[in-house]
Amino acid sequence: MAATSAEALAVFGSNVVKTLPDKSYEKRKIAAQEVEQLIRSYYSQQHPGNTAHEKTRAALELLVREYLENPLGNYRKGGLIGLASVAIGLEAANIQTHLDLLVPPILKCFSDPESRVRYYACESLYNVAKVARHDVLKYFNDIFDGLCKLFADVDVEVKNGAQYLDRLIKDIVTECPAFNVAEFISLLSQRIRVLNPYVRQLMLSWITILDSVPDVDMLSYLPQFLEGLFSMLADTNRDIRHGADACLSEFLNEIKQSGPKEAESVIGEVAKIVVKGCKAAENFCRLTALVWLHDFVEMGASISLQPLYPALLDGVLHCVDDSEEEISRIAVTTHTALLNMVNSSDFAFAVPELVTVLLDKLKNEGVTVRVACLQWVCMLLTRRPGQMALVLEILFDPIFETLKHPDSEVVVAALQVLAQISQHGDFFDLVSQKLLHLFAKDRKMLDQRGRLVIRQLCTYLDVQQLYTTIAKALEQEQDLEYCHQLVQIFNWILLTAKETKEFREKLLHADESELFRRLLVPWFHNPVSTLSLCLWVQEYDMAFELVRRFATFEPSVEFLVQLDQLVHLMESPIFARMRLHLLDPRSHHTLLKALMGLAMLMPQASAFQILHHRLQIVQTGLLSEGLQKPGVASPGTLKAELSGLLQKFDEVTLRHVRYKIVENAIHSDAMT
Repeated sequence: MAATSAEALAVFGSNVVKTLPDKSYEKRKIAAQEVEQLIRSYYSQQHPGNTAHEKTRAALELLVREYLENPLGNYRKGGLIGLASVAIGLEAANIQTHLDLLVPPILKCFSDPESRVRYYACESLYNVAKVARHDVLKYFNDIFDGLCKLFADVDVEVKNGAQYLDRLIKDIVTECPAFNVAEFISLLSQRIRVLNPYVRQLMLSWITILDSVPDVDMLSYLPQFLEGLFSMLADTNRDIRHGADACLSEFLNEIKQSGPKEAESVIGEVAKIVVKGCKAAENFCRLTALVWLHDFVEMGASISLQPLYPALLDGVLHCVDDSEEEISRIAVTTHTALLNMVNSSDFAFAVPELVTVLLDKLKNEGVTVRVACLQWVCMLLTRRPGQMALVLEILFDPIFETLKHPDSEVVVAALQVLAQISQHGDFFDLVSQKLLHLFAKDRKMLDQRGRLVIRQLCTYLDVQQLYTTIAKALEQEQDLEYCHQLVQIFNWILLTAKETKEFREKLLHADESELFRRLLVPWFHNPVSTLSLCLWVQEYDMAFELVRRFATFEPSVEFLVQLDQLVHLMESPIFARMRLHLLDPRSHHTLLKALMGLAMLMPQASAFQILHHRLQIVQTGLLSEGLQKPGVASPGTLKAELSGLLQKFDEVTLRHVRYKIVENAIHSDAMT
């Protein structure tokens, strides 16, 4: 140390060597002024050549070696103020040559264990930068990295010093046209993820200041730090949230005000980031991201967004069932606008990618989400039938699963989709088969939702085709109990629903007898339904023969309940035509006998009283006259086939009897 001290004495003189590391700031300041004058003297000679630079470098090396690298804090403080004095003495004309000995040693002190040393490091670099101006930007990345550390410092004075330095660096950057923004953005995009609130404030301030520079196009760099801005919306610090929100609002306005091509480019690069924001846990983040998506969709009228439809849809659907009312409201509005935009688009767009999003969202239990997904499927089936035909098979199972949803609105929407699918090629039979399979697998659903599902399908599909397809499928079905239940539901809808009115009226026409036959045999699985169908189509001979056979049936509760329902149905306006036929017993004596037979079979409860009162209207004298005189042929068309059909009915009935015997035996064994 003696040798270097001698060298220091030779360069700086005894006063500087003694007072520069003094505990007193004032003494250090006086020594620093002497160092400044010394450096100025080097450059005051007329022809210094390289001598002044060499002497300056020697002085800098001494300050670094003997002061900044000294274990004593006061020495390091003295060294820092000494370096600042050298920079001031060099002035702007000469400082560039010596920055490599000025800036790196100071930056190293940013990590000094003593807070006062770190503070003086800020002050020292401030003076160096003030002199060097643009030249100091050579070390910008290291300076910025150091600022990030100091902004997170535990010492308040160090933070204040860092803020002063930061403001100067910003001034230098904004006035320097050659500043490498791209390189800085890469650094910023890494630091923006730091959770320290002071560092986050630093990031926001830099983004804001650079965005205010006319020559800097921050929109082109937005994808690199946008996710970081969205993450700040979830910060616990209110100022940071507001600062991030202000930044995001400004960038969104810039996108909206930019030209179509630039807007398309930026939106294309940030859309996935915004969608990710829509899925954030924090409400404010989701709301802000959704506002961005809403504006993107609004801009879709003037720019091309076709490649982004799947991403936009993904983000919007994620929010339509949000627990926050405002988010849900904006999402629903945005969804409607997006649906309309895609629906009216004449350009090609990625249908498979859209379907992938919809399939994923159909897993959501929310009513609004599922209905929205199904609306999209309907729209795509209408607008892009060719492309949708390629993906229909993967839609089947998810949509059929949706039929189990507890909300009727979802079920109705799913049925509308299935109806549209049924209109494509051979899919009608496939949809019918899968529907029957679903009902067979889930009897509870058939019982609770069967009528709703079938009526809705009758609304959207050709009723005749639906019924004949189901009838054909029933002929192959082996589960007799299922056939019994299904026929009852289909028959009730056929005879009572407004959706099937045209079809049931068609069954009355004599030239449609073949259509009736196609239903009749499958209907044998439910005798009471068969009877009601025969009464409706005026096949009274067949009806009477069926009633005769009912006498051989075991009078189960279910059977009697169905008879009770049939009597009440016959009293409805739908069967007014049949009731009027009772006024002409000569022509319809088998009808009268069928109804009288029903009365004989039924217990004397309310339904019996209804039927009994109806039959009393037919006066005994008129009945006697009708039975004694030659009658007019029944309007039915099955006379020639009646024997064969009844034989078939007996066979089906016997199968059901045997089935019940087996089922009862199995049940008894299980109980024991």
